[in-house]
This record gives sequence, C-alpha cells and structure tokens, in this order.
Amino acid sequence: TINFSTKRALVNNSGKINWVDFCLGGKLSKSEIVTRLEKEGSSTNIFSLFFANNNQQFDFSSSIYHNAKHTTSDMAVRGVLDNKSKVIYNGLVKIGEKASNSNGYQKQDALLLSPNAEIDPIPNLEIDNNDVKCSHGTTVSKLDKEKLFYLKSRGLSEEKATKLMIKGFFDPIIRKIKIKEARKDLRKAISSRL
Repeated sequence: TINFSTKRALVNNSGKINWVDFCLGGKLSKSEIVTRLEKEGSSTNIFSLFFANNNQQFDFSSSIYHNAKHTTSDMAVRGVLDNKSKVIYNGLVKIGEKASNSNGYQKQDALLLSPNAEIDPIPNLEIDNNDVKCSHGTTVSKLDKEKLFYLKSRGLSEEKATKLMIKGFFDPIIRKIKIKEARKDLRKAISSRL
C-alpha cells in the first residue's frame, strides 16, 4: 500500500484544532499537516505517532503558521523504527510579524530498534517577532540497556521487557489525547504491532 494524505486547517478567533496522526502500515506513507492560526487566541496541537518496520518508508511534514497574536501550538512526535525502515520528519513552527505573545513548541523523539533503521528528524523554527516563546528539540536513541536489564531482573523475558519499554515510550503522547476511546484504540494498535 502507498498512502498519501494531506490535512489542512485555518483556525480563527479562539478556535482550536487537535490533530492525531498515527502511522503503522503501508510500504510508503507520506503525511502532511498544515495549520494556520489566523486570529487571536487560536491554537493547535499535533500529536504524531509512528511504528515503522521491515522496509517501510514514512515521510511526515507538519507545519504551523502563527499569523495572529496570542496563538499557541504544541507539536509532539514519537516514533519507533525497526529492521530497515526509514523515516523523515519535517516540522515547522513559523511565527509571523503580527503574532506577538505567541507560544510554539516542537519535540520529536525516535527510538531505533535496529542498527539498519534510519530517521532524519528536521525541526525548524522561523520567528519574525521577538515577543514570543518558541522552542524545539529532537532525540534519537536506542533501548536503554540498563532499563532492559532492570526489567529482566524482575522476571520479565527480554521480549516482554522490550514490548513494555516500547509501550512506555509512546505513552506520554497517548496520554495527551483527551478522547478516551482514541487512547484505547491507539494502545491496542501498538500492542498488535508488537
């Protein structure tokens, strides 16, 4: 399966849009989210999760444009890669000249389970106003061997310990989703992938 999806929103006075982008399947997936915060008090959250394995390739792009004052955004990305999978994640938070007192945050985290998996996280900030708060960061790591050893010393097999650590890695993003059924469905989908 090859999947291309584009999601766009224009948010006006005190409006809010929350995106949940969760990618598990397909040989190739390209997902784009664009949100324009056009009026005062508007806000958005983008929660992206992915689990790539085998030879899957995912290409993600999330862009948030702050075009009015007192706007807020939170972009949180977590993904796991295994085998020979490859992922590119482009994130952009752009704060325009008229967007004073705005707040933007972007965080991308990835967990590599295989030495052959590759990820290119590309967080970007473009700030054209000096009266804002805006930050970004990215981490790419492997399973923590000390934590894995700890779980194994408590009687878990390496397989169960690894699964538990992967579930725990995704959980901070899943907990941010306010719809209980959506959280339950995401956890079930992750468990079925393990």
